[in-house]
Amino acid sequence: MAYDSLLSLTQTLEQILHSDDKCQVLHETEKQIGRSLLEKVRFLLSFLEDHSHKNSETIRCLEGKIRVAAYEAEDIIESQIDISDQIVSDSRNPCERCGV
Repeated sequence: MAYDSLLSLTQTLEQILHSDDKCQVLHETEKQIGRSLLEKVRFLLSFLEDHSHKNSETIRCLEGKIRVAAYEAEDIIESQIDISDQIVSDSRNPCERCGV
């Protein structure tokens, strides 16, 4: 299911890049990296659409590697966004940390 994992990653990236809340936290360099990654993910989706019908060992192996990489990338991105959200939340409510 490499295709499904890439679709999920695409949705995550698009949500981040098109969300005003998330984009405020991202630096321009991070936005560029996100856009570049989204472009590469879309390329892989297109590649799979064109080649996944071929039932070769090479394609199956490649699909497995793509699936794992997409899941790992999405996990890393989501964890970084969670950390950024927490930092922003803490900076908006500094007294919550110390119980005041």
